[in-house]
Amino acid sequence: MWPPPELRRTVALAVGILCLGCAGSLDVERARALLRAEDATGLPRLQRTPAADLPPPRTLRARSGMLRAVPLEWEPVLAGEVGGYLVERAPAGSASFRPLAAVGGRFQTVYVDRDPPPTSPVPGEAPAEESVEDTSAFVYRIRPFDRSGRLSERTSPTAEGRSAPPPAPPERLVAYSHLPRRVALSWSPSPEPHAAGYRVERSPSAGGPFDEIGRTGDRFATVFVDRGLGDLRLFHYRVRAVSAAGGVGPPGEPVRAVTKPEPLPVHGLEVEPVALGRIRIRFEPNVERDIAGYRVIRIRADGSRDTVAELPKDTTEVDDDAVAAGERLAYTAVAIDADGLESAPAPPVEVTATDYGIALRAVEGGVEIRVDPRIAAGGDELRVYRVGHLRSRRLGSATNGRFLDPGPHRPGRTLRYRVELVGPGGRSAPPSRVVSIRIPEHPPEAEARPQESAGPPPAPPVSAPAPPSEAPPGRSPDGAPPR
Repeated sequence: MWPPPELRRTVALAVGILCLGCAGSLDVERARALLRAEDATGLPRLQRTPAADLPPPRTLRARSGMLRAVPLEWEPVLAGEVGGYLVERAPAGSASFRPLAAVGGRFQTVYVDRDPPPTSPVPGEAPAEESVEDTSAFVYRIRPFDRSGRLSERTSPTAEGRSAPPPAPPERLVAYSHLPRRVALSWSPSPEPHAAGYRVERSPSAGGPFDEIGRTGDRFATVFVDRGLGDLRLFHYRVRAVSAAGGVGPPGEPVRAVTKPEPLPVHGLEVEPVALGRIRIRFEPNVERDIAGYRVIRIRADGSRDTVAELPKDTTEVDDDAVAAGERLAYTAVAIDADGLESAPAPPVEVTATDYGIALRAVEGGVEIRVDPRIAAGGDELRVYRVGHLRSRRLGSATNGRFLDPGPHRPGRTLRYRVELVGPGGRSAPPSRVVSIRIPEHPPEAEARPQESAGPPPAPPVSAPAPPSEAPPGRSPDGAPPR
């Protein structure tokens, strides 16, 4: 070990006093003034000629294994007027030394090689430009100079120093598969004290290329979760240790992981109309053990989608009561597992909701309205409405599915009707579509055909919905049944 600086100064002071001693006494103040001059850290302009007659340091030590740095230490030169020291460096195995840095003062005998100064300390000479990186190796020597900047021709013995290599890859990397849209990784902490974190890399194949997907910022942060992945995706992962200086070590062996697949699509989807305004949907249960439930979806003619119901895992049948009479629909369903993953929708199944089967006929004495007797028998009352341009008028109730709107009705006039089935407790089924008939000129018993309600007469022979302006009792203004 080198003596501490205080001891060095004491020894140097004693040497200076002995060298400057007078015949009868010691000139202490003169010795102290000389030391103060030698302690000055200002650097003169260095030059090689004329050379200074100064001995070199007798020893030089370079410490290896440091993180992107090589510390140097040497003995001070006690003889002569030493103004400082020039540090010279060459690549390991080479004798091409270049000026690296200059330190001022006789007792400034340490230097840490990290990043070289931007310019050469010796004017006109090329500097040592290469920075110390991971696993760098250099040879060093020290050359003293006097207070006027004249360099000595003699140098210290050389010393070789090497910086630390990048940290080795961590061990025992484990990837956890079959997680929903993510992969969890864990590994053992690096045993190297200058490791400051880790870089995680991912590739779709074991041979790469690997891309960086994240970092951890601590030597003991050894868990990483790769999120936002797709279902049933295969990935390969590897981890590198990162030093406190930013050096990235070599990668470890890659490991493989697979994300969890989505559930299988719902199988055996069936739909059937079971009553006015009601369609039954059923399907087969999924085979996966972690199914949490199902979602049944209604698709209307305009392409809009609505959720009919969210079903638990043990329920595979549901009725849809929010359909209009005669409405054309399609249904699909998805399975949902315990992690929230959804299957692809089942192929849609189309269905037409049960209709009233309305038929209109102009007869002598008025307009006859007939409804499918099976539909009429399914409720307590079948109400008949005449639909006007501004409001709807309730005409009465049909008997056995038949009703007569008595005349006389003006020939050439278009009349529009709709019916509504009322069940127990006054609960109304969805109303029928609005159908229309044009009163013929001759004869009064001419058969009427269903016609479009929209548009001026004569109307085409197609029934179409037309919202009433005035709702009957128990109905909302848009004609929808109370829910």
